[in-house]
Amino acid sequence: MTMGLLSVGGSALWTAAVGAALHTIEPLFFLLGSVAAVPITLSSLRVGRALYRFAVEQTPTDRERTYIQRLLVEKDPAKEIRADELGGFLRARFAAQLMARNGLYAELFTLRASAFGLHEPPSPAST
Repeated sequence: MTMGLLSVGGSALWTAAVGAALHTIEPLFFLLGSVAAVPITLSSLRVGRALYRFAVEQTPTDRERTYIQRLLVEKDPAKEIRADELGGFLRARFAAQLMARNGLYAELFTLRASAFGLHEPPSPAST
């Protein structure tokens, strides 16, 4: 967090210094640069929001994946899974999540396909 704040502060100072130098050398270039910065800033904010929403949506899945990985990799929990014969249950759960994810991929392909005029999603075996 501190490094990010320092990075933003340094970037803001650098931008102000370049802007001041450009305004001193050629005010028209400063104006053109300022106008060009507006759409870049707006698109960066939109992408940042989308990435944040994606991270929030993926957090529960990532936590569950990490927990199951710990269960399967660490020695004591793996012994309990074998003793309780939970391997089939975990395998079925993984398969269900995989199918749900493939459905999400098909939905994303459909959205992209509409933009490019394509019509059929790829088969799950090819993804």
